[in-house]
Amino acid sequence: MRTTKLNLGAVKLVHLCLISVFLSAQLIGQFNIGDENDIYNYTLYSGNGTSGASVPNPPGYGVLLSGQTSVFGNVGANDLIYSPSAVSINGDVFSDGQVYLGSFSTITGNLQAKLEAIAFPPPPETPDRAVQIGGNFNMTGDIRGNGRILIGDTSEVQGTVYLPPNSNYFGPSPSGGVISAPVEFEALPTLPEVSEFAPFGTQDITQDGTIQPGSYKKLKLAGQKKVTFDGPGVYTFKSIKNSGKTNQLKFDFKNDPTGSFVIHVHGDMNFGKIRVKIVNGGEASRIYFETHGTGNSQYDGTYSAIINNGNETYNTESTFRGRIYAPYGGIFLGKGEGFSYAEGTFWSGTQVCLNPGVFVEGVEQFLPCQEGPFASAGPDQQIDCDNPTTILEGIESDPGLEYLWTTADGNILSGSESLTPEVDQGGTYILTVTDPQTTCSSSDTVLITEDFTVPFVDAGPDQELGCGYNYLILEGEFEGDIGSLTFDWTSPDGDFNGSKAPWEIFPTTTGTFIFTVTLISNGCSASDTVLVTEGEYTGPIADAGSDLFIDCGDVLFVEGMADGEVEEFFWYSDDGDYFTYEGDPFIEIYSGGTYILEVYDEGGCFDSDTLIVFETGISDFLIVDAGPPKILNCAISETILEGDYFFDYEEEGEFGSQPEDEGNIEWNTPDGNIVSGQFSLNPVVNEPGTYYLTVFEYETGCSATDSTIVTFEQCIIPYYPPLPEGKVDEIIGSELTSLALNFEEETDTISQIFRIINDSVFIEVITLEGQTAIAK
Repeated sequence: MRTTKLNLGAVKLVHLCLISVFLSAQLIGQFNIGDENDIYNYTLYSGNGTSGASVPNPPGYGVLLSGQTSVFGNVGANDLIYSPSAVSINGDVFSDGQVYLGSFSTITGNLQAKLEAIAFPPPPETPDRAVQIGGNFNMTGDIRGNGRILIGDTSEVQGTVYLPPNSNYFGPSPSGGVISAPVEFEALPTLPEVSEFAPFGTQDITQDGTIQPGSYKKLKLAGQKKVTFDGPGVYTFKSIKNSGKTNQLKFDFKNDPTGSFVIHVHGDMNFGKIRVKIVNGGEASRIYFETHGTGNSQYDGTYSAIINNGNETYNTESTFRGRIYAPYGGIFLGKGEGFSYAEGTFWSGTQVCLNPGVFVEGVEQFLPCQEGPFASAGPDQQIDCDNPTTILEGIESDPGLEYLWTTADGNILSGSESLTPEVDQGGTYILTVTDPQTTCSSSDTVLITEDFTVPFVDAGPDQELGCGYNYLILEGEFEGDIGSLTFDWTSPDGDFNGSKAPWEIFPTTTGTFIFTVTLISNGCSASDTVLVTEGEYTGPIADAGSDLFIDCGDVLFVEGMADGEVEEFFWYSDDGDYFTYEGDPFIEIYSGGTYILEVYDEGGCFDSDTLIVFETGISDFLIVDAGPPKILNCAISETILEGDYFFDYEEEGEFGSQPEDEGNIEWNTPDGNIVSGQFSLNPVVNEPGTYYLTVFEYETGCSATDSTIVTFEQCIIPYYPPLPEGKVDEIIGSELTSLALNFEEETDTISQIFRIINDSVFIEVITLEGQTAIAK
């Protein structure tokens, strides 16, 4: 065995990386440690190109590691795994092509290089170089190579080296020896299937805030911004392009033990300097980014996912937590100077590149969904004038699933998270069904078409109408099969008669007439109007007279009038009591109501007028007498009113009157007081005031009312009888002196009465509205 000095530092690694995010809903499942052919068992993995992917910069497809990088997890590539300087990998290193590592590298795991792809053509003398590692290399595990294996001086291999016959091993003696025989290699996995994304939205996220699962446009943070993803679910973006000082993405799991964040990005992702924070439960393995970008918007045109290094001091480095899958572009971790910490998995269809200062720690492996839940968006539908909105008919498969409808060209009114949302716009609608236990999802689409075609309609030219019926015909015009249309004439201010043809009418008055045609297939209508005005002759003009009042039992005799020649008068009422002869202009009216007079000439022209008769409720025959006025004083505290009533009548042309008991009696007073007998002709009262007697006829309810007055006559002293001669108006003298000496200011006039001792004169002081009078 020969020891060969190797120098890999001459190979320059170009660090051009961009970030693209992936998580297919079909690939979300439960955690499980898998075999080497399970993609979920790899922290870093690179394919060798997929359909539609960009072509990476040299050295081409593979995983590229710079110095001062550490990886805790397995590293795999379909082509090349390469580092020009020292790297530390705590896991297996498996390549279907070559493995080239720099001096002072460390691998804690196994290594294999199948040599099915050659990124670095070896010298002509060593055409089969599969593994080349610089000096001071430390290996804990086996090495399998499908060609020449070269390891530099002062290295240590704690395992067995396997290589095929006729191949050579150059390096330190491995602890397990060298076995030259046909080599069995572990099969490498295939990349996951590419997910189907919902359309991105219209709202850019540029400032601090909180967002819920849904569709957005750009995530574009310009430095020191914080955005919270509020709860597990699917978030869709057009692109991610951050800049400036460190931005923060916070994922709030809301203590959901199984929920995952699924972030779909249609274009490229540039996280810039980033810190990812996880709160309320959860872990990095349940945050998934998938990007369908190719890197064409990035600085090198090949990296669709980029994370910049942060500062070199503690707690200011970039910190990323989550999974990234970029099927169409590369992944670049640690762009620029500084340090980055990444916890997750990073899979690319083209190239994964780690710049100096990057520390990557793999996460628990994840078992992909074998099949998403059943999703059916239901049958295609149509919205039209009959149905301007429609209910989509998603089909439920299993209980406990979550539903989300999205659309790029339609509009959802309500129910976007149910099976049956309401929509009002044509377009393609996507139903995504998610199992919250596994976050596996499937989708289906339904097409909603629009039909708002309106028919042709023409109501015809404006017309003039003479008086009389059926003198004018309005005929609407239309296009199309009669059986596919409906027709309707209306008028806000005119009347008409129909005809056998529904597109024709006979107007009987002037007005605006509207002709409407409707398509039966979609319910859409179109209308046109025609104006009908009066012709030269308008016919007679009816005059029912001024509105009147009628008393109970009275009769009104009214004669209808008209301007013009009239052949016939016609009175009628729907709510009044009347008598008339057909064709007669006279009408006898017995009650209130609305009475209509119509007049016709010989040609059938007619006009109408309305007479309104109001009932007064006053009896025309009942006479009520409330009786003479009454007096109260100090001696008379109560009095009896003397009411009466009778009915006037006419018999055989003679008039008279007679008493009548057929009436209801009721007394009322606004300022007096009725002691008893309120419903009799002779009530007892004890207060001055106005008293009203109302009598109602039993049969008709008509009434009559009269009033009388009760007054209070002042007296000298309530407990002294008045002098026989009453009060006198005389000049007094000494009495006033006694009054002045004995009078005290008081408000009650009754108490302001003084009897002067040894004097026969009574003095009454009456104060009214501030004026005082004295009498004796």
